[in-house]
Amino acid sequence: GILGLLNFLSIRYSHRWDVTANRQFSLSDQTQKVLDGLTQPVHVIGFMAPGEQTTENTESLLRNYETASGGKLTWEIIDPDANPGMARQYNIRQYNTLVFQQGDKRQDTTSLDEAGITAALIKLTAAQQPKVYFLTGHGERSPEAASQDGYSQMRQALQNDNYQVEQLNLLTAQTVPSDAAAVVIASPQQPLLPEELTALNQYLDAAGHVFLLVDPRTAENVAPLVQRWNLSFSNDIVLDLANALQVGQLADPRAIVLQKFGFHTITRDLSRDSIPVLFVEATSINVPSEQQSGVQITRLAETSGDRSWTKKLDAQTIEFQEGVDQRGPLVLAVAVEADAPNAP
Repeated sequence: GILGLLNFLSIRYSHRWDVTANRQFSLSDQTQKVLDGLTQPVHVIGFMAPGEQTTENTESLLRNYETASGGKLTWEIIDPDANPGMARQYNIRQYNTLVFQQGDKRQDTTSLDEAGITAALIKLTAAQQPKVYFLTGHGERSPEAASQDGYSQMRQALQNDNYQVEQLNLLTAQTVPSDAAAVVIASPQQPLLPEELTALNQYLDAAGHVFLLVDPRTAENVAPLVQRWNLSFSNDIVLDLANALQVGQLADPRAIVLQKFGFHTITRDLSRDSIPVLFVEATSINVPSEQQSGVQITRLAETSGDRSWTKKLDAQTIEFQEGVDQRGPLVLAVAVEADAPNAP
């Protein structure tokens, strides 16, 4: 009779107990607060290969979330190989992707630990969707274009991450909108005007975020924006024989594949999952040897040492020329974190 009663209670009132000394299978207080604050059901779809340790660990963690939420969070695991149509429907481009859905809102993450899952929940349930603005008016890469040099896939990825994407013309707007979570400046073909630079600097001084992308032929168009941190661009093409993209028997040193990155929140998932990043005809960034007070510059991506160097755009050879070319390691990406004097 006692066993029958316990069996009934275990079905009627599901609960998971953590009796480990350090509570390694328990969710944090912050996660519990997020789950307690759910006002609508959340469904999670994990696109993962069955039977793998990563999948089993994620399933165990999602069970904890389901139990702690009182059933407001539910989940399922989909094998993208066995269900390719489902993967295409959700525009899944990477294994081990979790898709969070609440009504018509969606949030994706590839961070499979508690911090990553809770962060995805916070973004999903935010009262307002953050906005990312793409600067226009100078021939920038367009978030609407699906061409080879278009950024429509970036726009889709941002929207999957619960961001709104809009375009911004500073000549007409004159200031960066107050609801901007970030401004993307993607390889402008003409220089930014002084009044536009002023508006962007005012935005940065108020703790704004700018994502700047440049090519060797267009880097000088935005050079004044980074001079405040003593950064500059070489305006040359970077070659890297050690990390050249290999296609069959041919290797192109202008196409650089990197899998090791500087330690930073931006590159955490790339480093953890060994995700390769391709830099095609990249220019290098000159980083000052001494940083200003209140400024932290992190080198996110660097080429190899002696097997990489810069070449002038009109160079007729890829061979290193002493006194003309600069030998590596060369910096391809940096993160700049600086004090914001006018932060709200």
